[in-house]
Amino acid sequence: GLTYTFKLRDAKWSDGKAVTAQQYVDSFRRLLKKENAFSQATNAYFIKGAEAYNTGKGGAEDVGVKAINKNTLQIQLAYAYPSLLSDLSSVVYYPVRLDKINQVGNKKWKTDVKDQVFNGPFKLTAWKKNDKITLKKNPSYWNAKKVKLQKVTYTTTDKPSTVLSLMQ
Repeated sequence: GLTYTFKLRDAKWSDGKAVTAQQYVDSFRRLLKKENAFSQATNAYFIKGAEAYNTGKGGAEDVGVKAINKNTLQIQLAYAYPSLLSDLSSVVYYPVRLDKINQVGNKKWKTDVKDQVFNGPFKLTAWKKNDKITLKKNPSYWNAKKVKLQKVTYTTTDKPSTVLSLMQ
């Protein structure tokens, strides 16, 4: 019960590149890298070597996440963790593309829609802070034929009174 092996489906990013097991490995290591100071890093301490790496007492290569091959991801746990499968569905563990982040820099990547790639049913196409977020159907999504919505628009604001008015 301490080793989990995941076979990835044939999924693609919104730019057409394949989603790989190594991207998950890179994402876990990015989450746990001490210098990144992600507040959610402690949530991954159930992974072997995660706490040591996050606190500077171990190396990235000691984290119990590895790509067996392009489509096979293996996670070794530090201890039995019954809620592993449900916890892994958290956005904290979604893969990111380090090639994209490294290409434009972390700050720009986080704030510029055109630098983003997605592997879910929708892709972010517009984001105006405290106004609107627009998502459009991702034709590269593995199950795109079953996605009926073509576009989703979120209205966003940081003012509680506006939220209340919109809800009413």
